[in-house]
Amino acid sequence: MVNSSSRLRVAFTRNARDIELAEGEAWFEVAHNRARPFTVHAGPVRVQAVGTAFDVRRRDDGSDVTVTEGTVKLWSTASGAEPVFVRAGQRAVMTDEAGVVISSLAPATSDQSLAWREGRIVLDDMTLAAAAAEFNRYHSEQLVIYPALADKQVVGWFRTDDIDGFATASAAMVGGHVVRDRNVIRIVP
Repeated sequence: MVNSSSRLRVAFTRNARDIELAEGEAWFEVAHNRARPFTVHAGPVRVQAVGTAFDVRRRDDGSDVTVTEGTVKLWSTASGAEPVFVRAGQRAVMTDEAGVVISSLAPATSDQSLAWREGRIVLDDMTLAAAAAEFNRYHSEQLVIYPALADKQVVGWFRTDDIDGFATASAAMVGGHVVRDRNVIRIVP
């Protein structure tokens, strides 16, 4: 499954199954086949499936990998570090040039980070600026946050197609209000 604002290229050959994730996010459910390894290339970050299901999100300086089933092998061609294995219920954050941080996820946290597959966004103490950036991935109409409100925390579950509901609810959470201007929705004090 491919999330919004994502670009990828698929190259399947007799010997390999390669996906280049140039930007965005995708979730993969992969059949095990040692003769044809399945590898996601996200910049210099590489994620190789070992009969598994996992999510890769490309960021400006690295990638986030959430494993929902099985195990993946993870490494960066830029760092020279040894590959690490990430298992179901774990999340890895890897920068392009440096190391990797692996953490265990509670089942609810994994469900929240993959809610996009069901057309939802789950905000759990996220800044308003970060939440708006998530919503902006799904819409041509864009949210703009007044700087004084950008670091305020918001929470909630929203449908990805309900930008108005998100704007109204989050403005109320941070003590602001919504101003519409053509294809821009501003949240201001």
